[in-house]
Amino acid sequence: MAALGAAERKKILDAEISKYVKLGWRVNSQTDTTAQLVRDKKASCGVAFILALFLIVPAVLYLLLYRGTENLYLEVDDQGKVSRTATQ
Repeated sequence: MAALGAAERKKILDAEISKYVKLGWRVNSQTDTTAQLVRDKKASCGVAFILALFLIVPAVLYLLLYRGTENLYLEVDDQGKVSRTATQ
């Protein structure tokens, strides 16, 4: 199988990025064949519930103050295959 050129790989990556942007991800950085996407994580209701069992104040503070991010790294290889690597 012949290797794809940079233009074809960029087109595949752009289509993949467009799917993730619709799901709330933002492009942090991008090259012709790779992209790093990020999105804000929301607080976990399960953790808030456990904290609420002990004291209400920590649960409320957790829900109000927790701001994490998720990272997603996309890469298109020379065969046109998209690989995804997620990190917290």
